[in-house]
Amino acid sequence: MYQKKDKIFIADPEHSKPLSATVSFVAKIPTCNGVFTMLAYQLEDSDDEMRYIFTDSEQLFKDYNKAVAALEEIKANNVISMCLKTIKALADAKKNVDKAEKTMISTFDANGIYNINHGFSKAINDYINNPNEEKLALVKEQLKSGTDRVNNIKDEINSLKDSDNDKVVIIEDFSSYVGISNMVDKLVQRPHRMAGIDNDSIWLNTEKHLILALCYYVFEVYEKERHTLTDAYLLLNHFIWHEKEEKSMLEKLFSILEEKNPSSAAVSEFKTFMKKGSLLKSSFATSCAIRFLDFLGKR
Repeated sequence: MYQKKDKIFIADPEHSKPLSATVSFVAKIPTCNGVFTMLAYQLEDSDDEMRYIFTDSEQLFKDYNKAVAALEEIKANNVISMCLKTIKALADAKKNVDKAEKTMISTFDANGIYNINHGFSKAINDYINNPNEEKLALVKEQLKSGTDRVNNIKDEINSLKDSDNDKVVIIEDFSSYVGISNMVDKLVQRPHRMAGIDNDSIWLNTEKHLILALCYYVFEVYEKERHTLTDAYLLLNHFIWHEKEEKSMLEKLFSILEEKNPSSAAVSEFKTFMKKGSLLKSSFATSCAIRFLDFLGKR
């Protein structure tokens, strides 16, 4: 039960973190559906007028960590809802599959859904070509899987940090192309857990082109709050190769970017990587993923 002066946390999807507040008063509100308990609260460090919320709201918590978890779930559901609207619009417009796929990939990438694979795109294209509730349910399931994967990866990164008492201080610099380049230089110079890689200058140079492409992509495409190495690492989840597909989803992302910005530094680095490492691209992706994780969490 909430009381006056209790500290509470509000999972407001318009903010990146739960809002801290103090309860001003609690009141019983009679309605045609029964009596509801509502509380008024004042945000900390704010002169704004009091706000109100029902105590059974899914956005109200006494525990900060539960508020964080709820906020992530709320945002994920909002993203899924928005993406479903995009898919429905594509189906209603009866756009061809190629155009629909480009719109789909751009929409999902912009909203942090990275688990895009062959089954995922097939489910969406099936729905676009022949919309029905059963196919829409499969699409929603795939969207949920994508957002869950992102959250799981972030949890894994955090657990790596928490388990290492002597972890390396990470300085992430996405302020400019020069800052990113210097940051990637340091990343590639770190010892690698895979034997022999540190002594292979050609391999290291090719890796660097891929990592630069990912970081430049984040810098050029994403909102400022997503200018992080974690988001660059998550992009590697697009690098899934399927025998039935001519291109991986990551390659399609860079093709879309090139259409929008032919002079993109990210596209230039990615083309250089593909020229040097296309025959072993899944091996390079694995090696870079290990490097990212070591840098983000472990020594």
